[in-house]
Parts: sequence; structure tokens; C-alpha cells
Amino acid sequence: MNEAGPPTSPPLPALPWHYRPLGIRVAATAMGSLMVGALVFFWLALPGSVRDEFTIAQRLTLLLIFAVMLAFLFGIARCAIRADDHGLRVVNVYKVRRLEWPQVVQVRLLRGDPWAVLDVDDGTTIKAMAIQGSDGRRARQATEHLRRLVEEHSRTPRDD
Repeated sequence: MNEAGPPTSPPLPALPWHYRPLGIRVAATAMGSLMVGALVFFWLALPGSVRDEFTIAQRLTLLLIFAVMLAFLFGIARCAIRADDHGLRVVNVYKVRRLEWPQVVQVRLLRGDPWAVLDVDDGTTIKAMAIQGSDGRRARQATEHLRRLVEEHSRTPRDD
């Protein structure tokens, strides 16, 4: 007789656990590279007489606009979640939030959501932009790993 026991879930991810999105990092890196290449190409393609007509202020303005666009792409690419013994470090573009384990109530990524959401004990939510819905199965696995880590580490004496 072959009796199967209850299904066992895979072991919890080891801490520290890091997650960074794949698709958005690839897209931001490709877009930034294309922008740098296009800027250099078009600048060099201009005749020298036209380049000489640009004033220092105009050149600096173009470089500033370009730098702001690259900084935005870099911010998107740096989104990450780090789970360690003390809690979570959530990086969304340039905002960093540190949450202790008991502060995190729930992790969810619903079908069609752009990214995962963390429900916090003060009634607010925090976007977890590191887990992008567009990453598909990879994002669902990361959400499940994070959910299991939260369940394991957010226990309080009331839960037992």
C-alpha cells in the first residue's frame, strides 16, 4: 500500500534573501544604453558648424535633461527587497523603507497588479516594486517566498 503523507512545502528561502526584478532592470539598462548611444551618435552626426552654434547654457540644459532621464531609469532599475533576520528593506526607486518583521501583515500580488503590495500593521500599504507583475511566474514565486518568510518571522506571542 502506498500512502502519501500531507504535501510538504519547499523549505523557506535562506536569509538574507534578496529579490530584484528582471524585466524592468533589463528594460531600464537597454533604454539607458540606447539613450547614451543615440546622444553620442546624433551629436557626432551634426556638422561641426551646427555644434558650434550651441551655447554653453544650451549644452548644459541638454545634458541636465539627459541626466535626469538616466537618473530616473537608474532609480527604476535599483528597486529591490532584502529580507534578513530583523525584517525587510524595501527600495522603491529612491525611497528606502525598513520594516521590522512584525510590522508586515500580508504580502499580495493579484493578477493584473503592476507589483506586489505589503500590508503594514499601521493600516497602510507599501508598494514592493521589486516584485513586478510583468515578471510572471518569477514574480509569483518571489511573492510566495516573501509571504512565507513574513508568516514565519512575523509571529507574535498572540499567534501561538
